[in-house]
Amino acid sequence: MSKTKQRTILKKLFVFEAVARNMNYTRAAQELGVSQPNVSIQLRQLEEEIGAPLVEQVGKRLSLTKVGESLYPHCKSIRQELNNTQIYIQRLKGIKEGDVTLAIGATAKYFVPTLIAAFQKANPGVLFELQIFGRDELLTSLETNESELIVIGGLPDEPGLVGIPILEDPLVLIAPAGHPLAGEKEITLSRIADEPFLMRNQTSETQSTVDSYLLNNDFEPTVAMVANSNEAIKRGVIAGMGLAFVTRQSIVTEAEAGQIAVLDLSPDLPTRIWHLAHRKNKRFSHVAEAFYDFVREESETVISQGNGDVGKSAAKMKEHAS
Repeated sequence: MSKTKQRTILKKLFVFEAVARNMNYTRAAQELGVSQPNVSIQLRQLEEEIGAPLVEQVGKRLSLTKVGESLYPHCKSIRQELNNTQIYIQRLKGIKEGDVTLAIGATAKYFVPTLIAAFQKANPGVLFELQIFGRDELLTSLETNESELIVIGGLPDEPGLVGIPILEDPLVLIAPAGHPLAGEKEITLSRIADEPFLMRNQTSETQSTVDSYLLNNDFEPTVAMVANSNEAIKRGVIAGMGLAFVTRQSIVTEAEAGQIAVLDLSPDLPTRIWHLAHRKNKRFSHVAEAFYDFVREESETVISQGNGDVGKSAAKMKEHAS
């Protein structure tokens, strides 16, 4: 078989592996950086070369055929070996260049870029592949080796998952600037019983924490809007639509600009601790390992300088956790 033929087949095997792992043509295409029709064409060509279907679709649901199920482990092994080879090459090159695959929770976008920028300042040849996922997707990305590291709020108690605390991020109750309760101390929930509230949708990890707090305190808010975007919630509060529960990191800019007021609510709202996590015994690329060490040692200083006096230090968090 010619080298050109080998490369062509290998490319098609990678397409099949991405489809089989994602069980979705669109996600596979996005991951590979090609169009969805291109994925469909290459998969069909591979099936013609093998002489058997690999994937079948019933309605909108994809599944592997028996032939596809037998081929998938081999393709997965090829992909993993290629990843290991890339890691080895990166280690030979040293920290001067390389890639870091990092997935983060939605609210972490307010502080993770600060860490990335500080690391890249000292290591300008490093490329970060950053994805923003929901909680379940974050954990799946580690399981499937799509991400070397994740930033997640609250480290799940799962076997084989380890991490370091990097930021303490309390929930806060925000109101429009000039709200009558702004500046008052220890505002009880009964004082805000008649206020309209802007809430995140139920898939939001922040909203899950808020719901637990409200349930524990037997408080049922009047909901004026539900949104799947933290930015939409903040804009709504600024416009005077109502109050909202958000994380402190997400409102640093607006609070400093005087666009919103943070209310002193009693009882205190819960705090989320963000972790940089990975699978135990994960074989890191050299640059991912360097970034992990950098965050462990420098996150306190970098985040406080980038976002002002928000959150507590990583050192204090470690003391709190011990």
